[in-house]
Amino acid sequence: MTNRTKRLALRSQPERLARYLAETVLPFSPYYGRLFREQKIDPRSIRTRDDLRRIPFTTKTDISGGPEKVREFVLQPDREVLARRPRTVVRALLRGRVAVAAGFEREFRPLILTSTTGRSSGPVPFVYTARDIANLRTSGIRVMRVCAAEKDMRMMNLFPFAPHLAFWLAHYAGTGFGVFMVSTGGGKTMGTEGNLRLADRLQPEVLIGMPTFLYHVLSEALETGVRLPKLMKLVLGGEKAPVGIRHKLR
Repeated sequence: MTNRTKRLALRSQPERLARYLAETVLPFSPYYGRLFREQKIDPRSIRTRDDLRRIPFTTKTDISGGPEKVREFVLQPDREVLARRPRTVVRALLRGRVAVAAGFEREFRPLILTSTTGRSSGPVPFVYTARDIANLRTSGIRVMRVCAAEKDMRMMNLFPFAPHLAFWLAHYAGTGFGVFMVSTGGGKTMGTEGNLRLADRLQPEVLIGMPTFLYHVLSEALETGVRLPKLMKLVLGGEKAPVGIRHKLR
């Protein structure tokens, strides 16, 4: 990408966001529709990145409060509103009604759910459509590239099998990037001994997981004589990784 192309892309991002808010989010989001009306923010007035400062932050407190509160953040499309849009009519004429309906399904229908662990407050769920999953996959591929991953590496995903974003990001990063990855489910599924046996056989270049669990597994490997000479990288997520535990992991 040339510098000129990058500049054009950066300039177009606020415009694309404004269009997305005006056409997809605000008409069908109870929370953000109300928020923009109360703050008197016209989404189409967002023309530069500086204009984003007028949009209030969404905090965990805003999302917490039980199922009814969470539901306010889930887009709830109105079929009649969508059908009356000129763009919808044009697409139906060009592609057919079935294709248009499939596009709306991809955009709005929730397919999977993740949730926070609820350690500091009640767990907060998040739902993902097919479009969201595609974005999650793209984000995972970018993480792989940032971490200088190579496709011939062998990786072990030690995040627990749970509706937790860390596990699913690692999963879609592996399938999207095209690297061999074994998900063990962490300690509760295979136990520390099971994870070590598999690591001994697989000899991975990369371990992915919670910092404290990876430290526990590596400590047990040292005590039991399991050697992982090909191990090159540790990818941490799911909880904070203070400087102290990073030094211990190294």
